[in-house]
Amino acid sequence: MAKTTYTDNNLKYADDFRLSDIILYNYKGDALDITDDVITINIYESIDNHTLSGSITFVDQRATVEQFPIIGKEFVEFKVRTPVETETNSEIDFTKHKMYVHNIAAQSIATHRNQIFVLDFISAEAIRSTRKRVSRAFTGSYDKAVSNIFKSEWGIASHKRLYVEPSSENKKVVVPNLRPLDAIEFLSTRALSNYTNTPSFHFYETTRGFHFRSYDSMMKDVENGSPLETEITYELATSDVPNPSNPNNPDMSALFRVYSHEFSNKTDSLEESTDGVFSNTVLAHDTYNKTITKTEFNYAADYYKFPHLENQNVDDEFAVKYSALPLSAADPSEKAMNKYGRYSLYSDFTEGKTMVASNTSNIHNNVMANGYETNRILPYRNHLKRVLDVIKLEMTVPGNTTLNVGQVINVKVPSYAAAVYEHADKRYNIYLSGRYLITDLRHNFDLDQGKHRTIMTVAKETLASPLETSLDQFTFQSTNENRFATQTGDEPEIAEPIVDIKNQTVVPVEQIENKDVPATITKVEELVPDVPVKKPVVKKTAVKKFDPFPPIALTMYYTTGIIEERKQQWRKYKKALVSAQKNKTVSEEEIEYRISMMVHERESILASERIVNLRKQQAEFNGTTFTAKDERDLLKQKDAEALATRQKTLAAEGLTEESLNQKLQAKFKPANKLTNKKSTLEEYKDKAKKGISGIRKGWQLLTYSEKA
Repeated sequence: MAKTTYTDNNLKYADDFRLSDIILYNYKGDALDITDDVITINIYESIDNHTLSGSITFVDQRATVEQFPIIGKEFVEFKVRTPVETETNSEIDFTKHKMYVHNIAAQSIATHRNQIFVLDFISAEAIRSTRKRVSRAFTGSYDKAVSNIFKSEWGIASHKRLYVEPSSENKKVVVPNLRPLDAIEFLSTRALSNYTNTPSFHFYETTRGFHFRSYDSMMKDVENGSPLETEITYELATSDVPNPSNPNNPDMSALFRVYSHEFSNKTDSLEESTDGVFSNTVLAHDTYNKTITKTEFNYAADYYKFPHLENQNVDDEFAVKYSALPLSAADPSEKAMNKYGRYSLYSDFTEGKTMVASNTSNIHNNVMANGYETNRILPYRNHLKRVLDVIKLEMTVPGNTTLNVGQVINVKVPSYAAAVYEHADKRYNIYLSGRYLITDLRHNFDLDQGKHRTIMTVAKETLASPLETSLDQFTFQSTNENRFATQTGDEPEIAEPIVDIKNQTVVPVEQIENKDVPATITKVEELVPDVPVKKPVVKKTAVKKFDPFPPIALTMYYTTGIIEERKQQWRKYKKALVSAQKNKTVSEEEIEYRISMMVHERESILASERIVNLRKQQAEFNGTTFTAKDERDLLKQKDAEALATRQKTLAAEGLTEESLNQKLQAKFKPANKLTNKKSTLEEYKDKAKKGISGIRKGWQLLTYSEKA
């Protein structure tokens, strides 16, 4: 390899790098320059490994192993960097803090005069941790306890940088004779983020220093909640193709091509159920109070409690559609609605994994009234350990020492639809493209060929575009053993509600119980053949002024216009409803009914949005444009079909929309402002927490927050 200046920023080719002398120190303190004998160097990082590690492969032509000697207890120092100018120091520097050679991993004969050795090295903190034990009590936040163990002489006694994210809890904990790094791992599993109260802390080392961080600070700007800015974007379309840049005059873009890639997604539904990835149950026993608390984790209901790589806008009621878990019925044999008043989602089956743990309170004389809150930590951490395995990608890219684990990058995944190639245009996978978190990383330096390549594993837990799924997409037929039949055609039918006056519930028409005939809406005329069904007459009416709190009616919360206009109307309805509940201007009974209608309208908007997105994608593939006017006309047509269906269904029940509205209005009484009953309200809060589709923390409609 030609000699160059270590500090220059002249990138000669994509895999270029600068390397200092590699010095090996033996147990006596003698130094030996082995630079000319080294073949390869590997350096490893992972958010699941506490320290850095690596290996050096070198050829022994001078009996160095015997004469120096090398016995697996040496220290090694060197520096290496990518020759580009950066705002911060991006070199890997093992001269200030030498790496510890802890093992001679391999020894083989190259020729009758040469041997090849592989030396494994690791950060000195890992060696110190194996030689000490921590038996101490810590009071306060866990991040302070981690800092004490990291810096103190009785702990790791490290002088490297430590980046600490504050944790939220104030506890007293006794570390029971653990090695320092094991003690930090013990604290990491119990620490809660100061921003979302999720237990996602990791303790790991990068080439910049040590980190005690949660997914919150990895995935977003914790100051304002917005996505972290990243200027690094990799194009998978460059994978397995010749170098697209000029090899004689490369620029920074040469660093962001991809040599090869492979997805290793874990999407096995059996494993997800048995491992409790998206739903699980924790039984926490409190010996002090002699109680057992059952906590059910349902990802669909708790979606907003977690940080996400995509769609960080927590004010969007529709953001749950970005989840990698579809909001659709999970069991094709299910014959009736579940306890939540709908068909079961994938995350409703919480008993697939049941964990038992202690949560004994008051075991110390202070700050332990709630114990270690195992029922809050264990179910969420079990989910967080596996959720980043759902979408995982391994890439080999040009070597870049500015990359570290815990960093967010952009990846553009090409679409392989035939229409894309027919139009000779770049199109990207609408689900898999987007933001990824680097979880594992290996720098490989080939000194013989003068090449540095980075092999990294990146992962994400949300999609770049929403899965427009809804229970309204399916027809459950009682006469068919396979009850999971989709509607025919490319577009889903939007189920219209019918009201059960006696029980004051709103359900899709498919769910009307009738044991004699199929319950699909297309056969309503067969249910009551002696009732004449007239074709609906759509009368032209004057445009009414928008009323955010309309009178009780079957269609009181129906929205119109394009999708964005419908969402805006829905939010105005919500705000007015929250205000009415707060001021007690209507009865709690009426509030509950209005909420059920709002939930149904929300599902209808999601189904309509899926239809619109499907049409937009079809237009894009055909080289045309789906305009706002096309969207408005399409939704008008769907509204007209829904009106016809609704009138036909009511006629089959011997009702008209006007007569049904009169019954509804007579049913509800004005609120009694002198009473302050909480039983119904508290009961509905419990229902909301248990998993109504789309409900999240901060959704004021169902949690009745003080903020509108």
